[in-house]
Amino acid sequence: MKLAIIPVTPFEQNCSLLVCEHSAQAAVVDPGGDLEKMEAALAKSGARLAKVLLTHGHLDHCAGTAELARRHGVPIEGPHEDERFWIDQLAGRARMFGFGAVEKFELAGWSMAIPWPSAIPRLKGVIARATLRATLRATLRATLRAT
Repeated sequence: MKLAIIPVTPFEQNCSLLVCEHSAQAAVVDPGGDLEKMEAALAKSGARLAKVLLTHGHLDHCAGTAELARRHGVPIEGPHEDERFWIDQLAGRARMFGFGAVEKFELAGWSMAIPWPSAIPRLKGVIARATLRATLRATLRATLRAT
């Protein structure tokens, strides 16, 4: 399993690209914007995008979701249904913070929670990265195998 953290948006939130080396399938977690950065990382990995995962509905974590999913014809999964409140407000929030137009999207499924530390400031240090990778490997394996 490979993990790439891609800081996106003016807020520099952590978008993640997870790649299963055995299946060559990938998931993008929290595509808040700067799709060209995500597309470049995906192309470099050589993997095929299988789905988009959202941890929560904040603008900087999901503003690029609809466009990315549409480009690749993949489903969008997560977060907990309580996040609908934020997702329903994306267009207004995008205008407020200068993100430009944001497309509406529908989720293929709401989840109870996807444990993902993408809201944590950029991780530095070997221990932090190793802990992140170990925590998330099981989630990705289960998610991509379900595809």
